[in-house]
Amino acid sequence: MYKVAKFANVEVRAVSRAVQGGQDRAAPGQQKPCRRNNELKADPLSDAWNRVRKTIATFWDIYARIWHGYELHGVANLPEGPGILVYYHGAIPIDYLYFLSRLFLWKKRLCLSVADHFVFRLPGLKLLLEVTGVIPGTREECLAALRNGYLVSISPGGVREALFSDQSYQLMWGNRKGFAQVALEAKVPIIPMYTQNVREGYRMFKERRFFRQLYESTRLPFTPPYGGLPVKFRTYIGKPIPYDPNITTEELVEKEMTGGNESCTAGPTSMSYLTCLTYILEEWTGVKDIGDYLSYAFYILWLFFPLVVVFVLPGVIVILFYVSILWLHIYKRKNEIKEAYSHDVWIGAREMLATIWDGHGRIWHGYELHGVENIPEGPGLVVFYHGATPLDFVYFTARLHIIKKRCCSVVADHFVFRLPGFRILLEVLGVIHGPKEACVGTLGKGHLLAIAPGGVREALFSDEMYTILWSDRKGFAHVAIDAKVLRTFIGEPIPYDPNMTAEELAAKTKAAVQALIEKHQKIPGNIFRALMERFRTQKKED
Repeated sequence: MYKVAKFANVEVRAVSRAVQGGQDRAAPGQQKPCRRNNELKADPLSDAWNRVRKTIATFWDIYARIWHGYELHGVANLPEGPGILVYYHGAIPIDYLYFLSRLFLWKKRLCLSVADHFVFRLPGLKLLLEVTGVIPGTREECLAALRNGYLVSISPGGVREALFSDQSYQLMWGNRKGFAQVALEAKVPIIPMYTQNVREGYRMFKERRFFRQLYESTRLPFTPPYGGLPVKFRTYIGKPIPYDPNITTEELVEKEMTGGNESCTAGPTSMSYLTCLTYILEEWTGVKDIGDYLSYAFYILWLFFPLVVVFVLPGVIVILFYVSILWLHIYKRKNEIKEAYSHDVWIGAREMLATIWDGHGRIWHGYELHGVENIPEGPGLVVFYHGATPLDFVYFTARLHIIKKRCCSVVADHFVFRLPGFRILLEVLGVIHGPKEACVGTLGKGHLLAIAPGGVREALFSDEMYTILWSDRKGFAHVAIDAKVLRTFIGEPIPYDPNMTAEELAAKTKAAVQALIEKHQKIPGNIFRALMERFRTQKKED
């Protein structure tokens, strides 16, 4: 929607007819039964479209608030009657869309917009342009709109300013003064407008010679923009420049470019921290325009941010594991001679690791643990569903250690013991290979033992339906029977029964875990829904 102030002698379109026909509209109480439908077809500027305009304006205003923290200042400077709004054109005039939306929601006013001719060639936009009051901007159309009491907005720099202005925010109006001629002829004020940081949100690439030649020959905006960064946008509406019959067109243009521009500022301009840093780097490195390189670098970082979320953040988990290992080595070295505790040298280390991982669980996942009262005082076999990574189990053991001061050993796949540097961590946390004798021995000592019968297969091939992939595995049931222990999954315990076979116990356990999944997990799983659950103020009912 590139705005220009070029008033060529072109055909006055249907939108112009709608503007000129505004005086002939009937009052609401005088409308005939089919008047509303006829009005929708004949006059796209009719109030009958206000509900649609409100919906569109609400959408853009919400987006503006969320993404750019958009603010609009100086609305009181807008006249009650007609006037011409003149503004600086950013690389993409999304700030102007925000202004139109906020103005309509606040004042219920429709501001007509002068756009470049190429905008009207874009497929599928005809109705949207008509309803939102976008016009080609001939002299006749603008005068008709002003005589009917509308605000009309124009960006004299237009496409050229959008493409070839830069972060210095230089006005590129050339010799354009058509807007001033219209203002004098219509005897209306001119209101300056400017949006802070509009060039920081979206920019054009630095190499402009080729694209400038292309634009001058085709009058089409081929220069690709980049950006979309969530920078702060503030639109300032300056004080009106009143109609003066004694002022010339050239003087009015000059006044708008100087005094009008000053009225848009919120005070004396100060050097930003980024500008200061850029200046220091240029002086230090001797590289000119280093700010552009920084902008590109920041844009590339923003562009690849989703990849950072997907790949780098999981890497934080790996780093935490090795931080834990490093801490254990330091702790071990410190206590080789002097034991920290008389009965267990590793208690202090476990406390520290539990604190680290529980902190990560609270901050990153808002981790909660329910049903701790179902954990038996003596030995027990904890059977759990294996996610893509067993991070939830790490959080469980950390929270269990903090709450109950109890350790829970776990059966792990053989490949875990081949991971470099993990040996001391596995030993301290009680991770075992899982042969039957080792499991029975751990339970015989009164410890808790955790096992995921689905194991690596369940981690790799289960999906958002949370299908349990235990196949024919029932070794954990044999262990429970041989050790004569309570089995728990932080649901209701399944007590030891000497008359129950391993097959029956395995089936009963599988059904119990499946019941827990069906009770507490919405199927199919959804990442967005899971993220939104972080912001719930109440816990999900069981």
